[in-house]
Amino acid sequence: MQWVSKKPEFVGNLEQVAGRCKTAAGRRLIFGYSKYLRANSNHLPKFTDLDIADFAAITPHFALCSVIKDLRCEFRIIGENLRERMGFPVTLVNYYDYVPDDRVASVKRIMETVVETPCGFRADLEQVYTSGQSTAAEAVGLPLAPARNGEAGQILFSDQTTEDLGFGSEEKNTLLGANLLQRDFIDIGHGIDPNYEDLVRA
Repeated sequence: MQWVSKKPEFVGNLEQVAGRCKTAAGRRLIFGYSKYLRANSNHLPKFTDLDIADFAAITPHFALCSVIKDLRCEFRIIGENLRERMGFPVTLVNYYDYVPDDRVASVKRIMETVVETPCGFRADLEQVYTSGQSTAAEAVGLPLAPARNGEAGQILFSDQTTEDLGFGSEEKNTLLGANLLQRDFIDIGHGIDPNYEDLVRA
């Protein structure tokens, strides 16, 4: 796979990026999150501050990740639809271990940027499977305050396909990779690095 550097397609606030979302899960995640950000005077909420009922409609496409700087990105919670699409156990494993070597540094950078700036993102992805099929998906990531010692922070995700996978009932598929096509940044009031660049599929 060939990669090229690319700056974010768009930078906006929560409401502006919600208007660019292609999936219901992405929009609902942003709207649910914004309620807690406002209530917390623009300080990051913790996961324990959230009422999961506010996100009930998107729980199949929902994930919570723990980011440990320079080392790990662990899925702490993952929704049923997302778990089935990934096709392998991911809870408490290091997500970076499943990222191709040539993209690990780039993936670490976006995860750490989200929790350290803090900021959010919306990304268009091409997800590739062991069956040879691929599908388009949208991921939205938003920062949460650290919940335990050693964490840089946590990220609340939605990840929903924007087209039907069309897998047969007997097909066994495992996600091989998620190729970034383009990214929007979400400024939640702390600014965005103007020099940030991603590695995207050429």
